[in-house]
Amino acid sequence: MPQVLSTCGLSNSECQDALATILARTLYPASEVRTCEVLKTKSALDEVLQTDFSTLHKNRLYRISDVLLKSKDAIEEALYQREKTWFEFEEIVTLYDLTNTYFEGQSLDNELGVMDCKHKSMDCNHP
Repeated sequence: MPQVLSTCGLSNSECQDALATILARTLYPASEVRTCEVLKTKSALDEVLQTDFSTLHKNRLYRISDVLLKSKDAIEEALYQREKTWFEFEEIVTLYDLTNTYFEGQSLDNELGVMDCKHKSMDCNHP
């Protein structure tokens, strides 16, 4: 991942911040403010990344989130190409037939939501 981030023009410290943001928000989804707090007080991620988050400020996370968003397409493409190479998969389009798919729920006052079954099977509730 650091190689992918560096190709997007991120410096080493920005790569560290980006990795921290991605990992922390994957493991503990929260706002930048809460993520900053978790990274500083409840995480050993700085040890894993060999950096120090004790002086981390939420604005660094806001800035790096903006950079990641701007680089989103390039990051996704690089990760896709890497996955394609690693797993040697072919691109395949898969189509699903959803004509017999059903949803469960109630539509007490909505006649458009009344369930009907084209097979008229016993498990189909008829109005």
